[in-house]
Amino acid sequence: MENNEKRDDWLISTFGNERGYDKMDSMNHTQEELQTLLSQLNGYGPPDFSELSIHEINKLQLYRIISNQIPQRVFWKDLELRYVWANRRFVNDCGVESPEDLVGKTDFDMPWTREQSEFYRADDQHVIDTGQPKINIIEPQTRQDGSQAWLHTNKVPLLNAEGQVIGMIGTYEDITERAEAEIVLRRYQQMLESIFNHIPAAVFWKDRESRYLGCNVNFAKDAGLSSPADIVGKSDDDLPWTTEQTKMFQADDRTVVESDQ
Repeated sequence: MENNEKRDDWLISTFGNERGYDKMDSMNHTQEELQTLLSQLNGYGPPDFSELSIHEINKLQLYRIISNQIPQRVFWKDLELRYVWANRRFVNDCGVESPEDLVGKTDFDMPWTREQSEFYRADDQHVIDTGQPKINIIEPQTRQDGSQAWLHTNKVPLLNAEGQVIGMIGTYEDITERAEAEIVLRRYQQMLESIFNHIPAAVFWKDRESRYLGCNVNFAKDAGLSSPADIVGKSDDDLPWTTEQTKMFQADDRTVVESDQ
């Protein structure tokens, strides 16, 4: 009886409070399929998972099917930061054959570098210790083939029915293509900044409202600023020009904008 109550508590806390699964009867499972699913859960929840009803198994199976269809990677760790379960996309990133191969392993068993593993685990531990999510983490991941991916990661605590933290669930999206494009763009911007900062002339650029968007080092010095970044959002009224100079500069700006020349 005690084991059944623990099992029910685990199911409710993990998958919701509803126990009416009559509409799931159309999902027919062979005994082998049920045993395979049970073997994945064995040892990471309350004991006697073999006593799960067909309705409970159907709901677990449906959850598994859905998680394997979404584009995000999904993984679940216990309080010791050991992997309990993961979807197919995460399994592929790890370079293993199946979710069963991850059960009980830690990040130090994965193909990521030790530095990456320590970084991931520090975030996981923070989520477990505080009960607060960590979202919008941009981080690298080394894959089995040695390639490096960039991830957009979110992590949330996993709570039981009493509100106690019993683990954490993480999801991430592979944003490698976007991140690499941003890296190329940043390098291009840095190259242009280097060129602008090494020419003898003072260079600046403004928006249509005559607000400064940027400048080179020489112009920043002329404007009495410590760095080019300090000029962003300012107008000539904010700089040490005389009133007459400011009016003249702004008039020239309007002429250029209006004539598009």
